[in-house]
Amino acid sequence: MKQAGEGEHHKEGNTNPVVKLFYENRLFFGYLCVGAEFFYIFLYCVYFLDPSTTAYTVVYALCFYVCLPGCLLKQFVNFVQLGAAATSIAEKDARQHNSSKK
Repeated sequence: MKQAGEGEHHKEGNTNPVVKLFYENRLFFGYLCVGAEFFYIFLYCVYFLDPSTTAYTVVYALCFYVCLPGCLLKQFVNFVQLGAAATSIAEKDARQHNSSKK
């Protein structure tokens, strides 16, 4: 039986093209991970910057036009992974329950 962190469980049975690309392409993986983190950093900065400054315009553009797509796609991948994990756990529980009835 595989324990947490063993093998490449995240690559098994992923049929979603975004999730496949996430794990197969390091640049896409990096963009989503870095984009998600920097979106929140830039969003925090936007809150404190004066809207009449150039810095605000630059940080706003980076936040919403560069980082937001990566952040949203990363959240989608997280959601798909959550569903796959829940399904896997439910299948394992069902197998154990059915085998104990025999």
